[in-house]
Amino acid sequence: LDRPITLLISLLFSLQSFAKLFDDVTIDNIVYSYENGHAVAANGKNASGSVTLPKEVTFKRQEFKDGQWTDVTKTVPVTKVASSCFIDNAKITYISFNENVTTIGGSAFKGCKLLCAGASSTLKIPKSVTSVGLNAFKESGIREASWETNISIPDGAFYNCANLVSIKFNSTSGIGEFAFSGCTSLKSISIPQSCTTIGKSSFWGCTALTGAKFHKKLNLIGESAFRESGLISIEFGEGCENLTIDQYAFAGCSELKSITFLEGKQIIIQELAFYNIPKLERINFANGVTVIGAGNFCYCPILENFQLPNTIEAVGIRHDEHIPLGCFNNCQSLTKIDLPANVADKTIELYYSFCECETLKEATKAPNQNYIDDKCFQLCPMLGAVTTRKPSPSNVISRASRANAKTIIRNGSFDGCENLERFDCEFSLEEGGGFMWCNRLKFDTYHIPYNEIVPTRATPSCFVKHVTMPISVRQLNQEAIPYAGTVSIPDSLRIIYNRALYAPEMTEIVLPDSLHSVYEFCIAAPKLQKLKMKSEIPPVFRKYDGSPYTLAELINSGPYIISSAYNIPLYVPKGTAEAYKNAPGWSKFKEIIEYGENSAVDDISITAPTVSVEGGRIVVSGSVPVMIFNLSGILLYNGNSDNIPALPKGLYIVKAAATTTKISL
Repeated sequence: LDRPITLLISLLFSLQSFAKLFDDVTIDNIVYSYENGHAVAANGKNASGSVTLPKEVTFKRQEFKDGQWTDVTKTVPVTKVASSCFIDNAKITYISFNENVTTIGGSAFKGCKLLCAGASSTLKIPKSVTSVGLNAFKESGIREASWETNISIPDGAFYNCANLVSIKFNSTSGIGEFAFSGCTSLKSISIPQSCTTIGKSSFWGCTALTGAKFHKKLNLIGESAFRESGLISIEFGEGCENLTIDQYAFAGCSELKSITFLEGKQIIIQELAFYNIPKLERINFANGVTVIGAGNFCYCPILENFQLPNTIEAVGIRHDEHIPLGCFNNCQSLTKIDLPANVADKTIELYYSFCECETLKEATKAPNQNYIDDKCFQLCPMLGAVTTRKPSPSNVISRASRANAKTIIRNGSFDGCENLERFDCEFSLEEGGGFMWCNRLKFDTYHIPYNEIVPTRATPSCFVKHVTMPISVRQLNQEAIPYAGTVSIPDSLRIIYNRALYAPEMTEIVLPDSLHSVYEFCIAAPKLQKLKMKSEIPPVFRKYDGSPYTLAELINSGPYIISSAYNIPLYVPKGTAEAYKNAPGWSKFKEIIEYGENSAVDDISITAPTVSVEGGRIVVSGSVPVMIFNLSGILLYNGNSDNIPALPKGLYIVKAAATTTKISL
């Protein structure tokens, strides 16, 4: 009996305090809901005209107390506009937020075509707002807006607001992705100092926007941020500390004429940031720009000459292999490029830049700077001279610094510069070389660097009077030496690949006894009169795939070792003529003559230069190529015998022409 009575008493106490939820309240056709001590504008789809959100709303509910239901009211502040609250409302013309509002939900006013569309109607986002959702005012009729809060403008906030003419920022910290994209009436913006990020595609297609200035605290202008906008001029403020201009940021700005960078600390221009801007006339670079990515400033037919800043580290650099362009390609009004000097311990990298600039006539380089020219001046038919500038009186360069300042040329840089006849810079070639079809350009000598393999196009593809190879060389790859009058062939050579050597001025070639493999047409020497072999074992004659030819494969047909030279005699060591006559490839020579003691072939030998010490210096007779090594095999000098430098006392290996001598200073 006690238990049922206890339960009944508990139920009565519960009923005493039972209460319903607060009822929604409708004011001016806007439904407000109670939420955790605050009022939320939940549904305004039936609202019309000018709407002012009340500061407070009084809610009512019933509570069961003292055995009866009674009405209870509670007044709370309106702090929130719910997501999609007014979405697609075609009748609301104005919205006024009270100072209690902290939240505007996503898509809250999306599609409100008449909202603040009047000439005197300004949408004001008050300081009290701490959160605005995605697409809050997307595709609405807003004409003017004042963003008085310091929060970021969210993604898509004013997307496709075609009537928006102006927006005033107070102290926003950032602009989200697609925030103003498609605002075709937006005429001006003033980015506040507090804004550090302009998001992806934020002003894409703002065709009425003609000018923009960016302050020094800005860190990022996002991908496609101002793409296809109406910008005519751009200025980047003085003192930019760490700004990245992302891909396509200003691409397709078809009216853009002027870009100004004021001096800063670091500005990085990513790939294609300034792609397809055909009316560009002027770029004023200042110190601070460090990287210009691939695809920028290409096909700008009226772009005037400009000066790259001394802070530049890379031009045309790419992270995406599929970007086909460098920088400044096909700029048909450029006539001169002055390449800058950077800090001494850095190399300026130039990738695919200035290609096909058909009016470019001159390029100058700094006397104390290292460069990488990677296809950068290809197909510039009017380029006549590449020179090194003289140092200014305030920038005296030591002889050692000048000697160490070099240009690395690769991937066909300067190929097709058919009028180039002066190249006054220290350089070396890598990975595909350069100067092909430069018919006016000639070099006296070129020294192949110390290495075992001479790669394809290891020497200039224009005419070089003489090429020297170090004693380290074991292998000549295809088209390794594409065009040299004469070549010094080291005693270390083991393999010569097809089309490895073109030497139109050589009348005599001596191949060393270390040679064990040759490929078809490995040497082209139309003036060759004598070929001398030192090897007693005929080197193997190989096909393109590396497999050896058989004698049967070469009878009456097939390729030759030396192009157009089988009408000359082949000189071989005494006692080896029969072996050469029976060897594939070598058997094609019409006459094979043995040489050795008292042989008439001795007259083919070139008089060996003498190596001596005079006045504490190494002296080599005649004007011949010389290489000097220390006893550890390190190359100390590679040049002509007329220019041998003074060396400290010690033992040296001197290779002069075909003679190797050990000498003591």
